[in-house]
Amino acid sequence: MALGEKVNVGKSAVSKYERGEIQPSNEVLIKIAQELDCSLDFLLGMTDDPTRSHSYKKSDTEELGDSIKRIFVNAGMIDPDEEITPEFKEYASELIRSAIVLNKLVNNAPL
Repeated sequence: MALGEKVNVGKSAVSKYERGEIQPSNEVLIKIAQELDCSLDFLLGMTDDPTRSHSYKKSDTEELGDSIKRIFVNAGMIDPDEEITPEFKEYASELIRSAIVLNKLVNNAPL
C-alpha cells in the first residue's frame, strides 16, 4: 500500500508535498511520521536522526491530556463526565506539539 493511501491523502497531494508545492497539515504530518516510524523533527528537516526521541515525561502528556479535555468540556463538545481515551490524549498532544514547532518554524523563532 502506498504512503498516500496509508495516511488517507491522494497521489497528487503526495506528489505536491514531494515537490514542495504544498505543505501537509499537522494531522497528515503526524500520520506520515507514524507510518514511517520517524520523528516529526526528522520530517521537518530539523535533524538527520529519524528516531523518535521525545523527551516528554508521561506526566507532561497526562497533564496536557487533562487540559485538552477541559477545552472540549468548555466548548460544550463533550460531557464533563465523559472519558477521553489515552490514545486520543496522546494524539491531541502530538498535534499541539506539532503546531508549536510549525509556528516557530514559520516565525523563524528558536526551537
